Amino acid sequence: VAFFYNFGFFTLLAYSPYPIDQAAAAAGNNFGAIELGFVFFGWGLTLAISSVFLAPRLTQSFDLFPVLIAILSGFGILLAALGFGAENLIAVIALVIVAGVFIGVFNTVLTEAVMEATDLPRGVASSTYSGLRFLGGAIAPAVSGPLAATYGAGVPYWFGAASLVLSLGILLAGKRHLGRIL
Repeated sequence: VAFFYNFGFFTLLAYSPYPIDQAAAAAGNNFGAIELGFVFFGWGLTLAISSVFLAPRLTQSFDLFPVLIAILSGFGILLAALGFGAENLIAVIALVIVAGVFIGVFNTVLTEAVMEATDLPRGVASSTYSGLRFLGGAIAPAVSGPLAATYGAGVPYWFGAASLVLSLGILLAGKRHLGRIL
């Protein structure tokens, strides 16, 4: 789950500056490092607020597993929408900032779920989880550029959305092993 989720996450994080730059240029806007910094400040702010305040409230109200399913599904839909709107500057900026909500909640809830779902020592569970996460995250930027160059600006986002569908499938298929977090 973490591998494929982080593929989608890092598609958004590492690839998004390129379509933002291209959409800005196509619209005749000068969009430099400062403007891009504001976009990712907004993304980071929504991520921080949702991870600290929204994630705990959601898990108290709905439990871990339903929150994982809902947020993973919502983030997949958001990445697909980015694929369709990759050439629209306002759409890409708005969706990147809103993605912070999904990522903040999912990172918090998935980390909690991983730590609760295993009998392994906490250090082993944490390091294994981190290793898988960052493998998925490392592959996404390397794949996104060639996909965009070959097939168009929206395609990396669709691959990211497809990776979230795989993550969701794995989560649902492994449900019987997650008795502690259901």
